[in-house]
Amino acid sequence: MPLNLIYYDLAYLTGVVPDETLIELTNNAGGTTLGEEVLNAASARAAGAIDAFFSEDYQVPFVPVPNVIADIAARLTLVLLWERRDAANVPEPIRELKGDIEREMNRLRESGIPGATLKDGGTAFEALSNKSKNDRVFSQAFLNHYRTL
Repeated sequence: MPLNLIYYDLAYLTGVVPDETLIELTNNAGGTTLGEEVLNAASARAAGAIDAFFSEDYQVPFVPVPNVIADIAARLTLVLLWERRDAANVPEPIRELKGDIEREMNRLRESGIPGATLKDGGTAFEALSNKSKNDRVFSQAFLNHYRTL
């Protein structure tokens, strides 16, 4: 069965989860190969949870995928793989990771997801500024004045 990962690819996931851990969490037979079916299911569950959480405000699935969503999806997949293995004995760092993910998703719901498309068709961050590049440059004399205060 080919990999069908949602919101990230295998290279991204292995940047979050070491290969050995990923194999251990996905291979039901205890072998040395990746359990693709298990990984696909965990990825789909993670994407489903993310989509359900943000579907009221954003067009889901996210296309293109904002970096923050790829990161959350990969980390949530890790949590789901651990919970699938033994929900009663999930290591403390993984429980903390799950709480971190929940807090981050709540923060994103309140502050917006950079690059995501809102239901009304706009994007979460359309920054407006009355400053130009030249307005942001401070002279050496100006900086020296504040260093002496």
